[in-house]
Amino acid sequence: FDVGDDPACELIDLKAAIALARQERICSFYDAEDPRRDLEVVLERYTSGREPFLHLGVLYSQDGSEDTSAHVGEIFHTRMRLLEPEPSVAVQPLVSREEVLVERAMCSASQTQPPRTSAMSAVELELCPSPTGTHHRSSPLHDAEQGRSPLAATDGALSLPRGQLGGVCCECCHKWSHGAVCGAFPNTGTANQFFTPLVWANFCRLGRELAGPALAALSAAQVAEVSARRHVRA
Repeated sequence: FDVGDDPACELIDLKAAIALARQERICSFYDAEDPRRDLEVVLERYTSGREPFLHLGVLYSQDGSEDTSAHVGEIFHTRMRLLEPEPSVAVQPLVSREEVLVERAMCSASQTQPPRTSAMSAVELELCPSPTGTHHRSSPLHDAEQGRSPLAATDGALSLPRGQLGGVCCECCHKWSHGAVCGAFPNTGTANQFFTPLVWANFCRLGRELAGPALAALSAAQVAEVSARRHVRA
């Protein structure tokens, strides 16, 4: 959803989708961690909290009937927001071709694990699991996620918090706008269709930063589901 239209992260799009699904009697929603929790309370806590993602379960039924063979799905909702209490992380530099290639090369070199099995998802492999079971966070992008500039100061990075990066179409405006034009990062409305390379790079890095926990949880859920199916068949 356009963060410019939902700056308070009230989950307008998600709530509208849930209401429409209920109206059409397509499915029901519940907290994946504890189905006993009231869904409205779960959404409210997620909106006001700083959890990296929201994990909901979805129970699909046939024509609204209580079919015990109904399919079950999952929703992993991430929000393009700055979750740190204070926007202290500096504006991150441009994403260079060399940085992407180094990231991929380090990921490929670290994959010395046994051959892929059906229980290993593509997402799991994409996160570059090491032989010890931990996920590698290669240095260039990982440094950016920790607030450290992985490149030189001449690469286009600015010495101001990323929450003050203005979403404007000219690079010369970054230093003076401080979010006064088209909204401050990442609450940049889609009325601005002309992101500068620096604004795009910061969205790219923030997206990777926020998606990491959700991808890890999704991968773990996929592996657990395959294991459960094998146990039932056995």
